[in-house]
Amino acid sequence: MRIGDAAVAAGLTPRALRSYEQQGLVTARRTPSGHRAAEVVARRRLAELDGHIGRLSRLRERLAARLGESGGRPGSGAGDRSLRG
Repeated sequence: MRIGDAAVAAGLTPRALRSYEQQGLVTARRTPSGHRAAEVVARRRLAELDGHIGRLSRLRERLAARLGESGGRPGSGAGDRSLRG
């Protein structure tokens, strides 16, 4: 994985990622060609995204409950009253 791809996966700039590597805050395993192994950053980013999804799902459930909705997803027909005008 190239620095730009790794940075995007981590939600950072390439400059920030290089800085963190130089400071020893993150380490990147390298492929034989010298690229950063995608797994180094991707697993952390995946965990962050799972956390965001969990928080947003709980927030959505609470809001739907306050509105008396059944918990259907947007576009599924359940709870789309505000879109029907």
